[in-house]
Amino acid sequence: MRELQKQNKELQEQIKLIREEQIQNLESADAKSQEKIRELTDKYSHQIVDLEQAHRFKKQKINNFWQLKYHKKFQELSEIHQQKIYEITSYLEDKHQQKIVNLKKYHEQKLRKTIKSLETKYQSRLQIKIKELEETHQESMLETIGTITTQHQNQLQQKLKELKQKYDTELQATIKSLKAKHQRQIRELMH
Repeated sequence: MRELQKQNKELQEQIKLIREEQIQNLESADAKSQEKIRELTDKYSHQIVDLEQAHRFKKQKINNFWQLKYHKKFQELSEIHQQKIYEITSYLEDKHQQKIVNLKKYHEQKLRKTIKSLETKYQSRLQIKIKELEETHQESMLETIGTITTQHQNQLQQKLKELKQKYDTELQATIKSLKAKHQRQIRELMH
């Protein structure tokens, strides 16, 4: 009986030792696990930070590339646009200038024709008046041929001269008025 108690006590001691050893092993394993978790967490945290930095750098690089590309493209389009504006402006200016030149030529031709027509008209009227006066004075001279003097001849010449001056003055005034009107029309067209 005593032997059995002794064995039982030894067995209890062994169980206790085994249990303590197991607890220590578990605690040690838990500590190692916690340490491993910390190591892995630190490792992956650093990797995440590195990946984030690499991603930001790559993103910035891509942004810079596209910004440069868009800027270059915008400059090219801007230059093309400016060239088009210049070409259109030049074309319109040339067209407008040609139109002004053509209108100026047309008005000058019209003015020349009008002046020529007026000169012909006034010359014709002047000739008719001179002829009428000459005929009138011719009749008067025939009636009073015996009494006509140099004084009457001078009066006739003076009358003819005055009449010619009158029609010349009228013609010049009309021509001057037409020229002024023509110049005014050209100035209006050019503005």
